[in-house]
Amino acid sequence: MKKITLLTLLMWSSLFYGQEYLNEDFEGSFLPASWADVAGTGDVAGYPWAATTNAANSGTKSAFYNELFNLSHGENAGSPDAKNKWLVTPAMNFTSATNPELTYYETVRFPDFPATTGVYYSTDYAGDANTATWIAVNTTFGFTSGEDLVWKIRGAFDLSGANGNSSVVLGFNYQGTSDSEWFIDDVLVREAPTCVEPSFGSISNVMATSVDFSWTTGPGGTETQWDVNLLDITGGDTDPDADGTITNTPGVPSANQFTFTSLTPGNSYAAYVRADCGGGDKSAWTGPFAFDTSSSNDDCSGAEVFTQEIEIATSASATAHNGTISGATNSGLAAEMCNGSAGTANDDVWFEFEARTDAVNITFESMDFDGVAMLYSGTCGSLTLIDCADDTFSGSNDTEEINASGLTAGDTYYVRVFSWDATPVADGSFTVKVWSSESLSIEDNNDLVEFKLYPNPVQDKLNLRAQDSIENVSVYNMLGQEVLRQTPNRNASEVDMSALQTGSYFVKVTINGVTETKQIIKR
Repeated sequence: MKKITLLTLLMWSSLFYGQEYLNEDFEGSFLPASWADVAGTGDVAGYPWAATTNAANSGTKSAFYNELFNLSHGENAGSPDAKNKWLVTPAMNFTSATNPELTYYETVRFPDFPATTGVYYSTDYAGDANTATWIAVNTTFGFTSGEDLVWKIRGAFDLSGANGNSSVVLGFNYQGTSDSEWFIDDVLVREAPTCVEPSFGSISNVMATSVDFSWTTGPGGTETQWDVNLLDITGGDTDPDADGTITNTPGVPSANQFTFTSLTPGNSYAAYVRADCGGGDKSAWTGPFAFDTSSSNDDCSGAEVFTQEIEIATSASATAHNGTISGATNSGLAAEMCNGSAGTANDDVWFEFEARTDAVNITFESMDFDGVAMLYSGTCGSLTLIDCADDTFSGSNDTEEINASGLTAGDTYYVRVFSWDATPVADGSFTVKVWSSESLSIEDNNDLVEFKLYPNPVQDKLNLRAQDSIENVSVYNMLGQEVLRQTPNRNASEVDMSALQTGSYFVKVTINGVTETKQIIKR
């Protein structure tokens, strides 16, 4: 199953090469420190600049001028008020500036009704926008019909005309009546770099072990090579200069893309890119572009295999296995009814186990989403729902548990879990346990009545004794993976477990064609 996720954003790296005069992403309180919301000539009070989470180029917020909604006073539709508002930056010191430049991101809502928007700088602003001298930087509206909430980078604009001044401000000016809304984000004033970093980035085709990454050349950039780096956030990576593996990728501006492979299913990653302008001149990193790889158990056919634990008194004593629905997609099986509702199974993941007893508990814990669990018999493509769990969501750290009975020992069963809601969850992690308080049946134990296994718990050597020849010994971890195998073909055997990590294991022993499984503890 293929997942396609498109992220179009930019989060400027905090590391820039050269002097930086202003860097504002509006993620903090509004107004930001030393910024000002100032009325121009003819403005009607009551229409302030504000922060919003409705649109953002990076992070979750942007600054916007919304002159129709969220008003502090009413407005008659037939006689709209005139607005003339300035969003003014803190003063910047250009006394030693050489080649200062401005870039920012903007978008609008309702582009069919263009307002008059402009960006200016002033060297004599003293708190009154009407008496200041404003020099135009960009006065082009720049949006056409259909470009509703489409983010665009603006610049780089030369600000060297203000060089030598100790108090330089920028002013974002909105003038209109009942016109479009204006959103501003990621305002950056700095000395122009010799190598311009890329701008927009895109993550797509997110799979369990691979992802496609592409980007756009930054404004004025002429490079044809880039460095890319992928940080494994789950693995503890944090710094694109120190962590991960930096890979140089040649290309042309129309084919600047890279595919990361050999990823870990279910992990969180962050991609970065920087321009390579040759001669050792490299730009700052652009990123992070975050994503989660889909789990390898995103479909029934790739179900993660667990071994059922037996003789477990309560779920607290059962072994917990980590799982996640983050990055998962629709496996194609619609959600069935459970406790009167079906939900939306667009992020299901799958598990399978072989029943060792007729009663089995499947416990999902630590869920910060409204989880639904389903238990099936049969085979992938021909499944029969036999039990489910969908309790009322408590809001966090939730538990869903299936208490199945009447299962057939030796048969394979499938379990899937998904979020009841259609909206992707913020944290899809959980733990799952497959266990029973029952022991193996009397009939099973009688088959190998002369079989002995000791010591248990074991530290190094595990001894096996039987009346007849032991044909095969296999040791499995709690994920169902075989970690040791022997074919003694005698009635006594010794298994060296010293290299195994501490924890629970299952030992499958075959004698005279009959196989029995016992659980042991490695210390």
